[in-house]
Amino acid sequence: ELRKANEATLDSILTEWTRTRDRDDADAELRAAGVISAPVLDGRELQQFALLRERGTVVDVNHPDAGSWPQAGIPVHFSRTPGRVRRPAPRLGEHSAEVLAELLHYPREQYDALVAAGITGSGPPGEKDVI
Repeated sequence: ELRKANEATLDSILTEWTRTRDRDDADAELRAAGVISAPVLDGRELQQFALLRERGTVVDVNHPDAGSWPQAGIPVHFSRTPGRVRRPAPRLGEHSAEVLAELLHYPREQYDALVAAGITGSGPPGEKDVI
């Protein structure tokens, strides 16, 4: 209750204190004083944050078109059924023929007609299907 009653004063004190310190120095100083803290990281820093990489929260994935890039891994870990990122994101239309044929039982002719109409395919609209 006292902290809430003095919120404006505390906010002013913290603002002045953080204004004179580098983010990482402030974090180190707070930790040294026994205060639980962590710096706010931007996207690039998160990708390289050692703890996130050690825990598999961020993993590098090799994509055939884009190369190797960091991306979100599996956020939870189970002892008997460990998960992992097994493959990169699919290319545009990479599994269209497979999904339409195997899951929806479309005959090849019907798939080819969808490609010709520009409804599906393996590239941007207007390109011929290369499956």
